[in-house]
Amino acid sequence: MIGQWQGKAISSEPGNKKTEFTQKEMVRWGAGKTILVVDGIGSNSDSGEELFNATGLLYYDAESQSYKLHSFTRDNRSIVADFKITGEKLAEWSFTVPTGKIIYKIDAQDGTWEEKGYFQPKDSDAMYPFFEMNLSKI
Repeated sequence: MIGQWQGKAISSEPGNKKTEFTQKEMVRWGAGKTILVVDGIGSNSDSGEELFNATGLLYYDAESQSYKLHSFTRDNRSIVADFKITGEKLAEWSFTVPTGKIIYKIDAQDGTWEEKGYFQPKDSDAMYPFFEMNLSKI
């Protein structure tokens, strides 16, 4: 995953409003290769206007004996998500919200990075897609 990635993304909001944009992800080691630093920037494909900017720190938490992803956004929000390796070049990160859970599933195969986001309501097995990005290593 180390390197620079770019491609298309689409996000859905309540009311079925969809936004398509260009997504760039820069992934590098930090703190002596003890964390991965992931900088993500989403921009309007036509105007270049920045729509999204976040930095994530992926690390192993010795206390919980699990991986965590601490994410910070440009609008001063942050979350700490659980991060799991679910298969070869497959991962999932998730966090709870008052109405349920947000889940992102990653499939990174041979120079491609596909990530899909889902909302899972409380006390339900249903998963509603709201985000998808398809990136290539550049």
